[in-house]
Amino acid sequence: MTFRCSDESLGPLLELSSHVNLRGSLLVADSSAIEALAWAGGMPYLLQTLQMMGIVDWNELCRSLFDATAPRTPAQLLNPWQLKKLPNVLVLTCTPLNQTQKALLALLDNGLVGQLIVGSTMPEKAHGEKFSFRTFEETIKLSAKNVMVKVSYVPLLYAPLSNKDGADPSLFVLTHPQCAAAFPIMRCDVKHPSEPWKHVNEIPPADIPEDNRKTFKLLAQVLGGILMQWQLQVNEHIYAMGGTSLKVGHTLLHHLNELQGEYNMHDVKQWRSASLILIDRTLDLATPMSHQFSLLDRILQQLPRATAAPSTPAHHISQVAPLNTASDDPRYQNNIGASSQWNGGLNICHGQNTQTSGAFRNLISHSPVMALRELSTSLRAVAMDLIKRKATPTPEKGGSQQLRGRDVVQRWLKCIDNAYDPKETWRNKELLQLGLTVLETMCRMEKEQQVWSHLSSIEKRYSQSRFQGAAEWVLPEVADLLSLVPEEPAIGLDAALQLVIFAFSIAGGFPIEDYTRSMVSAALCRAIIADNGSSELLPPELKIMLSQVKINHLVTRVESELDDDEWGWDEVSPPPPKALASPVVNPAIELAVSEHVASMLPVLEECGQLFQEVAPEISNEYAMGLIPQIVSQLINPNRPSMPQLQHITDASEQLTRAGIDLLKSGLSVFGLSGQALKAAQSSTPHIANDQEVCIVFVIGGIALHEVQAVAEVLKSRPDLQIIIGSTTLATPHELQRHIWSSTGI
Repeated sequence: MTFRCSDESLGPLLELSSHVNLRGSLLVADSSAIEALAWAGGMPYLLQTLQMMGIVDWNELCRSLFDATAPRTPAQLLNPWQLKKLPNVLVLTCTPLNQTQKALLALLDNGLVGQLIVGSTMPEKAHGEKFSFRTFEETIKLSAKNVMVKVSYVPLLYAPLSNKDGADPSLFVLTHPQCAAAFPIMRCDVKHPSEPWKHVNEIPPADIPEDNRKTFKLLAQVLGGILMQWQLQVNEHIYAMGGTSLKVGHTLLHHLNELQGEYNMHDVKQWRSASLILIDRTLDLATPMSHQFSLLDRILQQLPRATAAPSTPAHHISQVAPLNTASDDPRYQNNIGASSQWNGGLNICHGQNTQTSGAFRNLISHSPVMALRELSTSLRAVAMDLIKRKATPTPEKGGSQQLRGRDVVQRWLKCIDNAYDPKETWRNKELLQLGLTVLETMCRMEKEQQVWSHLSSIEKRYSQSRFQGAAEWVLPEVADLLSLVPEEPAIGLDAALQLVIFAFSIAGGFPIEDYTRSMVSAALCRAIIADNGSSELLPPELKIMLSQVKINHLVTRVESELDDDEWGWDEVSPPPPKALASPVVNPAIELAVSEHVASMLPVLEECGQLFQEVAPEISNEYAMGLIPQIVSQLINPNRPSMPQLQHITDASEQLTRAGIDLLKSGLSVFGLSGQALKAAQSSTPHIANDQEVCIVFVIGGIALHEVQAVAEVLKSRPDLQIIIGSTTLATPHELQRHIWSSTGI
């Protein structure tokens, strides 16, 4: 039986609707719940099947309750039609319920609702040790006057991005903002003057910053809630790779033992056996930082995800930011979206919509060319149906010139958008949005394709050098490269820092000489000064100082023609580099830049120290990356052992034998320090048949081209059920914000 993440995610909501009449109610939900519902296909069920009246943002409602300057009052939000009957309200939120109590009581005291159903999307344990849903419900009922109040657990904990289809794995990410933003702890993040730890695994849990500890504990509780929701038994089969994963794994096992103690043991034994592998993102930063890509990777990089505040990335939000004219190229001035100045954002999330699910799955798991062809095929099928029914104007032929893939996509988009009946366009809005997103992305890609191809070829050469035993030469080459700039176009600071992280990661394990370190340091200083403070990855005070530097690049523009194939994906060889003129810089600015670079170098060296490689075989192509390598070994009966993978076992028995009191030690719910007590004898899991389920979960984000590589690995065993999960979808820019956090960014 194939396991479907999306089916499981809607189960609790269906159960709630069977016990409580939600028909005609109003949904009040936060962005986390909306995201989970949208990906699981729950919106059509709520709005069409249950005929709920509409959706109100939870944060907007809270503001209207307590802020007199809010644009709308609570009554205007909850009852815009001014009906005499008070609306029934379903609240879905991931906020701890103790923090929602004031707002919920205000709704009741002001007589704004006729029925109040509160659905917490977070497990009961995540609210606090002494918290219970039943007690909270009784507290709220004390203020209810002839209003039905019910508090329930509705675990909308994750977004199911895709279900298993053939060799393609299932994919999900977490929707809780705090969990989505979780990132593995690094040694540089922990400031401790008297303890010069040599490795992050040496840091005891008590010395990890409190905010990180709370996040890791919440992450374990959310993962536990998902596993309980899926009814998967993983207690004996939890494995971890990395210091943070080890700690989260121990906390998770402790949490699962507590949760399962509340169930009938006979029921628990009927659950499906599964394996869970937790992996730190920091063990492989080279793969997500490389310029390998899927088309969806490029969408997330070119069209940043929508966010309420520009300074706060919404890791759990999939809606992309509002679109503007992407290209100055006359060929694309008539693009849908470009010419109309599309605003409000585009949604790449269409849940389980049958019209778009195939095209979206290809964006995740297939190569860019194949994904573009699949999208074009889907659009063509809709457009040709409209043409046959004479519901839209017949598009003009393109003449003798052969159209490229993006031109074909544009043609079918226009055909659907120009339908005589607006309802026809509305019925296909999800497919239109997906096509618009791809078209806008490809227009923006053209502006930087030369840099992209240039860096891609560099990374390929570095990767080959590593397998050929020449990784120690990678860093000096990077230093030389950063001292030069291509004539057209130039490598920006963000791309340069991305390349530096890639180089340090794959050069990990090799000692770095002082001369090499000074070369890299000097090159980074030059690159930062040349940036003029435009990069968001620099501290604000340094950006202000750098904006005053006057630089003359002395670069001669070189025009080059792009030899595209019909799909527009050919690589372009970069022009030869030319030395950058040295600017005259104030000594104070030079000192500030040097100090900032000095704080960056320990972080870069730790990226190399943490880098893990599982497969020892030599390859002349790109390294597959840690995650697909692990999956490859999981399905290979003749696999080599994975000594880095530690088996998580119950720590209480080990500590008791060692004479350590769990409660007094403070380690009972947060695992063990790196070397204090090792996990039980490491044993590598193996997936042999299609009845077994294996979840590979990455703490810190996953790139879509890693999922694509996993799909390639699974082509030999399409029967196996591999579920890929992560805290969020990662982009190089967001990963850099985490990595440089210890430097003051």
